[in-house]
Amino acid sequence: MKIMIFTIPGTVGYFESIGYPAIIAHLTIWGEVLGGAAMIVGFHTRIVALLSLPILLGAAWTHMANGWVFSSEGGGWEFPVLVVM
Repeated sequence: MKIMIFTIPGTVGYFESIGYPAIIAHLTIWGEVLGGAAMIVGFHTRIVALLSLPILLGAAWTHMANGWVFSSEGGGWEFPVLVVM
């Protein structure tokens, strides 16, 4: 199955292919877009950063089985954990 990851349907398809429901993909997309925009414009950056933690922790959890280095097959978990710190 070919998945185009850089589109909304591609992202939803990827999330479903690794076992997450589609709603989680949509919540993640909106959380990243709105949270990123809020941080760029400086709107309650500390609160937005705190609310973004579940997205980063979910990314780390998803990549945990792929090993340490993010350049490995499927991506590693060190980059999401680094961003959390």
